Amino acid sequence: MTNFSERFAHLGRTVGRSVAVLALALPLLAGGASAQTTDTATVKTTDLAVTETIDLSNSPIPAQGKFYVGQRVKYILTASNNGPSAANNAVLKETTEAGLEDVQWSCVGQNGAQCPAAIGTGLPNFAIPVFPAGSDIIVTYTAKVTAEDPQLRSTSNITPPAGVIDSNPVNNTDQVYICAGDPPRLNVTKASNGPWAAFQSGATYTLTVKNLSGFADTSGLITLTDQLPRGIGAALASRFSPAAGWICSYSGEAEQNSTATAYAPDPNEAQLLTCTTNNVIPKGGTVTLTIPVTVTGSASGSLTNRASIGGGSDPQPLPDPVTCILGEQCAENTTLVTARPDPIQVCAVGQPVNLLSSVLRRYDDNDNATIENIATFIPAAETYTAAGANNRFVIDGGYYFNNGYGPGSNASTLQVVVNGTSYATLRTEAGYSGQASGTAENGATFVGGATTLTINRYTFSRLWLTLPADVKSITAFKLVFKSSSAAGEVGDDFGYDVKLFGCVKPTPAATVAKTVQNISSTPIGPVGTTGTGKPGEVLEYCITTTNTGNVGLGNLGFGDNVPANTTFKVGAYGAGKDIRVTYPTGDTFLTSAADADKGVLAAGRVTVNPNNFVLVPSAKYTVCFRATIG
Repeated sequence: MTNFSERFAHLGRTVGRSVAVLALALPLLAGGASAQTTDTATVKTTDLAVTETIDLSNSPIPAQGKFYVGQRVKYILTASNNGPSAANNAVLKETTEAGLEDVQWSCVGQNGAQCPAAIGTGLPNFAIPVFPAGSDIIVTYTAKVTAEDPQLRSTSNITPPAGVIDSNPVNNTDQVYICAGDPPRLNVTKASNGPWAAFQSGATYTLTVKNLSGFADTSGLITLTDQLPRGIGAALASRFSPAAGWICSYSGEAEQNSTATAYAPDPNEAQLLTCTTNNVIPKGGTVTLTIPVTVTGSASGSLTNRASIGGGSDPQPLPDPVTCILGEQCAENTTLVTARPDPIQVCAVGQPVNLLSSVLRRYDDNDNATIENIATFIPAAETYTAAGANNRFVIDGGYYFNNGYGPGSNASTLQVVVNGTSYATLRTEAGYSGQASGTAENGATFVGGATTLTINRYTFSRLWLTLPADVKSITAFKLVFKSSSAAGEVGDDFGYDVKLFGCVKPTPAATVAKTVQNISSTPIGPVGTTGTGKPGEVLEYCITTTNTGNVGLGNLGFGDNVPANTTFKVGAYGAGKDIRVTYPTGDTFLTSAADADKGVLAAGRVTVNPNNFVLVPSAKYTVCFRATIG
């Protein structure tokens, strides 16, 4: 019995990592001989265990175990033989619910355990060929999520081989799950407040960003890119925010803001805008971004603008806005722009004349001063009358501005002053806004009759300013630059190239000459101012009007009495041809009856009223009729 007790105690101390053997001792036979028969039953036991974990390092929301359809998930299985017996050919089995595909695994043995292979495909279901007590195998497998499931389960199980009993089957199974659903799906649409006209104020694009996912909020950086079309400029201050938490920049902004590069606003239009945020857009959420732009003088026709969106854990990469295919992440807008009209410069006499002796040209970049550039005039400029629409003076010029450089650039103004009155003011904006506003004042108007407009930075913008009708002559003209910067600060700059047009003062004038000739005498009488003849002979009277002024004459009327002792000759030039009118373009014949043509004889007076005819300077027209001497 002592021997049995010692062996049991020993076995008790070694349970867990050794083989248990039970030996039964039989009683001694008579005579002291021990007839001993040993019946030994050998039973192997061990403790197999399996654990399963999920690598959450690529989970968009690790605390919730979320993964998106299309992502790959990494699972780690650890199968352990806690002993005391070997468990060669123990079976490891992994099962999953539908929604995990394209499984690839790898296997590593530790402390003497051997894997059936180093790598494999499909779920890791295999026998472990060598699995000694105290050893482990670690299986890592990845799978692609292909379906939505709030609890997509994976279950691992290990079973002992034949001839081995698992002493603790409770830890033979483990289960984990992920929350699988659609990832964030970013969508962008684009609109404008057009149609627009060149130089108009208040032009904007509106971009609407949506998260179409019904499962996941966005996470991480979201980037929106917007390629402006040619003729459209970004009107953004530095670090412009179109919505809370969003920051926008444009190509060339960093260079312009640098004190090292000074003037570098390139490109001035058609910039690539980039707007970013780390804000969370909840599933089904929407954000609206409003982008101010300038419509330059070169803009016209249908202008197409394209934008794209990406990031925020949307699995699709950010597309190029220029080449992307229109869809959820790519949008475009086409806006009609009315081109800048040419200035109306019409003179009643001749062509418009620049009243300045030289073009008023300057670039003002003084950061803290007021500078007046006073024009000089051609001789007798004050005698010229107005040009342009409705006989008004027109100031036709090109203007441009530059935001200066450095982060503290301040606003400046440029005033257009005629005869001591300001008729227009251009104003920049502090902080590299990319635009300057213009306001017509005191009855003046800009392009197309507008009273406000916007010009683009560093773009030569040809504008014209029509002065009000009460400006009858020009005696003084200047442009006044004013900086709002204090000493030591940086201010915006203005450049310009300006002309002022007027016309020669119109002077209407005409002369009238009357001649008579006896056309039936033999020989025919001379042309003179006095006619003679015998009764029955015919006299031809002709009255010629000559434009001796410098403007065209319209609404010309003719009237002359048939001389006494004569009778108006009907049909003098043929049937139905009583009166001959010789225009600069040729002869026309009229009747003397009160009919539809422009000639008539009434109460002894011949009248002709060519009311739609304009006699240009130096031209003449003649009216002739004939009378018979009584």
